[in-house]
Amino acid sequence: MNSDDSYAPIWDVTDFENATEIIRYDTYGARMFACATHPDNERGVVAGHRGTHVFMLETAEMLFKIDRGCNWVGFLMNNRIIYADRSSVFVCDLDTGEDVKALTGHSDD
Repeated sequence: MNSDDSYAPIWDVTDFENATEIIRYDTYGARMFACATHPDNERGVVAGHRGTHVFMLETAEMLFKIDRGCNWVGFLMNNRIIYADRSSVFVCDLDTGEDVKALTGHSDD
């Protein structure tokens, strides 16, 4: 497998001893470095070389993507995600798909 074939396996761990893969999020197609599951257990998010993708865990349907983000990602309260891109951190509203906050770090430019 090369990084263009990367996918995120979604596992049912209700019975951890007999955990099974139930679906794959295979739309990404590049190296992924971070992932998170929403507390509602309905949505997931991955981040890596092709930005940040939010998707449905049950169907692997992509809800939207952000063309940046790579190193880490997580869900926040109020239906938002937080993600990093280079030296900056962003907060994105999941209802609109828009960034609502940007914390900009230093630049090497």
